[in-house]
Amino acid sequence: TERHAAYATTDLPCSSVPAVDAWVRRSIRERVFPKLARRHGWLPLPPDPPEVAAGAAGAPAAPSAAGREASAIDEALDGSRLVFRDLFFVRYSAAPGGQRGLALHRDGSVLSFNILLNDPSEFEGGGTYIEADDRVYHISRGDCCVHSGKLRHGGNPVLRGERMVLVAFIDVLEVDERPNDYADRRRP
Repeated sequence: TERHAAYATTDLPCSSVPAVDAWVRRSIRERVFPKLARRHGWLPLPPDPPEVAAGAAGAPAAPSAAGREASAIDEALDGSRLVFRDLFFVRYSAAPGGQRGLALHRDGSVLSFNILLNDPSEFEGGGTYIEADDRVYHISRGDCCVHSGKLRHGGNPVLRGERMVLVAFIDVLEVDERPNDYADRRRP
């Protein structure tokens, strides 16, 4: 698409498929974000200030996931500071006219990852090439390949069949930043 003009992909924004968008985002927040937060030490957002946490009538609101106080390490690194910059499905295809791969590039995010959606037996080639390692990483269906968005990387060409991936660009909120603040600073 033209959304990624410099390095266009044959993609579909996850938000364009409302029937799965909420489920995909929730699944990643629950399954992937906490692991990334633990690995990189991104502590959760601090509790909301009293004026934000108070309900409409001034009564305390139920604590939000981002504002809850952690009592254990697993909860302390909950991934609440991670936000989606972009989330989209990509199809690489060896068919005539299909997009076989993607040239070396950097993403505009802190982290990037892709999750393989189909079985590797359905295609030949493919994978994520990381220039710093001079290596192509191949994963199994359902696995997640995570890397810094600042690393030069590319989609290794598919030689046969189709490779389907879910790609996410992830940013990290500052300790005192709220998701709405992030959305405001991302607007042109």
